[in-house]
This record gives sequence, structure tokens and C-alpha cells, in this order.
Amino acid sequence: AKQSSPSCARMVRGSDLPLLDSSDDMRKVQRREKNRIAAQKSRLRQTQKADTLHLESEDLERQNAALRREIKQLTEEMKHFTSVLSSHEPLCSILHHLSQPDACVPYSYKGNIFVAELSRPEILQPGWGSARCPQYC
Repeated sequence: AKQSSPSCARMVRGSDLPLLDSSDDMRKVQRREKNRIAAQKSRLRQTQKADTLHLESEDLERQNAALRREIKQLTEEMKHFTSVLSSHEPLCSILHHLSQPDACVPYSYKGNIFVAELSRPEILQPGWGSARCPQYC
């Protein structure tokens, strides 16, 4: 008769596979259960992460849409004010006056904007012109 190894005392009938004793069976079952729980937790974390990313994506889409609406509104405002300025410039006596080389109104030029000095606030009031600077107004 064949002599079997001590750890593989029994064999599965019709096979060369050894029957595991109860302690080996128990460890295998415990390992499978532990692995099943770990896989379940991993899938849950993955699902939660996907849900979080989906919510963040929706929030960013809302923010993007709000910013696009704001850009559109500000662009419309800019068009309106550009139109108002374009129609006002030819009639503006201050700009005409400031463009003269010997203008009597103190001003400074910053970028492309004329800034009247605060020592002469009356030049910014409506109808300032003719009595103060008759040659240009």
C-alpha cells in the first residue's frame, strides 16, 4: 500500500486531490469571507467616489452656466455703454476742451482716459462751459 503524507491523510475519491482537514477548511473559508468583505468595501468606496465626482461635476456645470450668463449680461452692458459713449463723444464739450493744447482745465491722462482733477469739480457738472471757458465751449 502507498504511504500518504501526514498532512494529506485522506484523498478525494476518484481524484488525486487531497481532502483538507477541518483546520485548513476553516482557514480557507475565513480567507474567502475576509476577501469577499474587502471586495465589497472596495466596490462601495468606488461607488461613493463616483457619486461624489458626479455631484461635483453637476455643481461645476451649474457654476459654469451661471458664469456664462454673467458674461453674456456684462457683454450686453458693455455694448450698451459703448453705444452711449459713442453717441455722447461727439457732443461732449469736456472731451473737446481737453483735447486742446492750451486747455484751461487741469487734467491728467491715464491709459486712454482723461481724468479731471478734483480741484475743479465744477467742470464735471452739467452746463459748465461757456462762462468759464468761452473760447472752447
